[in-house]
Amino acid sequence: MKMKNMGTSDFFSGVTSYLTEGLPGIGGALKKSPSHFKVIEKMEPVPDRGEHVSLTCTRSSMTTQEVLKRLALLFSIKNKNLLGHAGLKDKDAITTQTISLPLGRNFPLEKVRSTLEESFPELSSIVLQKRETKIKVGELRGNSFEVLLTELNYSSEDALKKIEPISTRIKELGFPNFYGPQRFGDKGDNAERGKAVWLGKEKIRSPWLKNFLLNSYQSKLFNQWLSNRVQEGRLHDFLEGDIVLSPGDTRPFLFGEGRTLTSKERASLTVTGPVFGKKMTLPLGKPLEREEELLRKEGLSVNELKGFPLYGSRREAWVKVPDLTISLEADGLLFKMTLPPGAYATSLLREFRKPSKLTF
Repeated sequence: MKMKNMGTSDFFSGVTSYLTEGLPGIGGALKKSPSHFKVIEKMEPVPDRGEHVSLTCTRSSMTTQEVLKRLALLFSIKNKNLLGHAGLKDKDAITTQTISLPLGRNFPLEKVRSTLEESFPELSSIVLQKRETKIKVGELRGNSFEVLLTELNYSSEDALKKIEPISTRIKELGFPNFYGPQRFGDKGDNAERGKAVWLGKEKIRSPWLKNFLLNSYQSKLFNQWLSNRVQEGRLHDFLEGDIVLSPGDTRPFLFGEGRTLTSKERASLTVTGPVFGKKMTLPLGKPLEREEELLRKEGLSVNELKGFPLYGSRREAWVKVPDLTISLEADGLLFKMTLPPGAYATSLLREFRKPSKLTF
């Protein structure tokens, strides 16, 4: 299928359904300006001591990798992979992110600040401290978002009224935890390239790019699994053999494996979907058959996962948004919310916008 150029904010590879199907959206444009999409990392606090410098700063129009590369050159760090970060952030946004630099216990923070102010003026709101270890993925507590949706199909006042039933349902149930378009590239072809990398049809020299493309393929397959679940109206159902997760726990377990759950404990569970890889936990029964069928349609099998270069994991099927607020602005509607690590504000906004269902 030939892809239409829909803009970077609508490449939801593998997605063909909405939780709020039947409730019309309001259209709208995302990221017409970086100031329309603001994200602030929420990090775990650490003691102000150690061999690494923790740099919290605000930027726009730069990817995380571009910032890391420039910092490595600026501070003569031979490999940018020695710098730490808790996750990738949008380029077309105003982003506040924390990065660690391995500069040594005695490297003065004043020198870091003066170097940045002189040679990296694109960074602002700089906060510096020491820390013992490199920042790793997993330290992130979540992200705070402010997203202005512009160019609506209705006046802002009418749009706000029109999305009330969507907002009510999402506040009650959460939204499907689809991987957003940031995973799939400007052309929307990262997932297919990732499949080609796995099958040996495309060679990639950069380990980072290779893993990113493989991650994109994993993301597309998860989106397909989740889209099927949403279409069936079973997003919040628990099937015998499902892999589920309790709040605050990092170890998913089989639903119905003999655990006695109270009604409150059951209500707090989240179904997880497959991020396929060689160490991923498989479900049982009907859920396993569905995941096997998904792979078959890709010309793959569960046994072939043993050769997949990445470990794989399970991902929550939905995300609750208890602090979601939507307000009128002169240019559109302003959405404010806090999301857990790995969840995409663009996936939440998709339910309100109802962009094209084309999948790639």
